[in-house]
Amino acid sequence: MKLGIVVAFVAFVFLALPALSFGAYYAELSFDVRPDGSVRVSGISNYPGFAEGETQMLTSKDKEVWAFSLSTDEVFSEYIFSVELPRDASISYLKAPRHVRIETSNGRIGITALGKDEPIDFLVQYRINASKEESFVPVALFLGLAFLLLAGIAFALLFFRRGKSSAVTENKDGQAVFLTERQREIVSFLEKKNSPVSQARIEEELGIPKSSLSRNIETLLKKGIIKKDRSGMSSMIWLEK
Repeated sequence: MKLGIVVAFVAFVFLALPALSFGAYYAELSFDVRPDGSVRVSGISNYPGFAEGETQMLTSKDKEVWAFSLSTDEVFSEYIFSVELPRDASISYLKAPRHVRIETSNGRIGITALGKDEPIDFLVQYRINASKEESFVPVALFLGLAFLLLAGIAFALLFFRRGKSSAVTENKDGQAVFLTERQREIVSFLEKKNSPVSQARIEEELGIPKSSLSRNIETLLKKGIIKKDRSGMSSMIWLEK
């Protein structure tokens, strides 16, 4: 009898524990880095280390070089985050996931990264130039950044042309928005149906857990990609025109 209990316990550990630990976390966050090193965190995540609000724990400084670091030991089932560096900042080193996008707007560099079934391991080192006259970017750094941008574009063309819908789309206001793989899956499903579909049917046909589906639908609503209306006991979902 005792041997049977031990065998049952060992089987539970090997079968249930990986399912509980692997892919338990998700994140969809924005990090607004200020010139003084403070960071404004916004978005949604169930990871306890990513609380919304102001923090000084994500940046450090060595002489004139700032560093923003985002690293976890825990595995994320899915994550997407954007880091916006201070105005007039220039990147001197970048370590990011394979899926990364870099763009500049209003004098600020924005970096967007996404991944799934892996820990987050991200580091960017940067300098804040005092003025345009005083700023100087070494040729090697310029060439390295140019290579990084070209590699990112080449990867995007390769990745986004696969059989899935693009990770970048436009909302009803014509603004570009970044979608996670699960959000793209929901949008692609609605495109194929081309008519309002109940939330229960999306859950059934795509096999997405109810809590995860509700969270992603709320995010798509905020991004202006879909519409939602209550019809009787069901919630009907359809794409914005």
